Amino acid sequence: MLELRKDRSFTSKDINSLYMSKGYSSYEGRLDALYDAAVTSDYIVTAWDDAQMVGIIRSSGDMEFTQYIADLIVHPEYKSMGLASKLMDAYINEASGVEEIYLMMDTVPKNSFTKNWLAYKGFEILAETDKQIIYVMRRDGSEE
Repeated sequence: MLELRKDRSFTSKDINSLYMSKGYSSYEGRLDALYDAAVTSDYIVTAWDDAQMVGIIRSSGDMEFTQYIADLIVHPEYKSMGLASKLMDAYINEASGVEEIYLMMDTVPKNSFTKNWLAYKGFEILAETDKQIIYVMRRDGSEE
């Protein structure tokens, strides 16, 4: 049974296993620094299948006005099970006092499902190039 957690009771091995589950990670060679970054994230929600970390969303910022989502990762074996949606919903709820939440994504491959999914969750495209898209979720109190 999958469980979402908002604590930091995970190990470096848990983080490394999840981030390397696709066979590579942009953090490869810096996995110790990744663990430190995850532990000190302002907001973090992890997903667990018993003792295995199978998903994570984390962000950093100033805790009131802005947060920047650093990672939203789901283990490949748990894709298409609604886990990313559950992580995002829990994260949005957890960061409910933050006025603007930013998310940058690579555009390769372009995925209209992801764009539509993020729009459904409340994000809008702020900027787009051939390589990246910047999304923002604005809440009451933030200027447009």
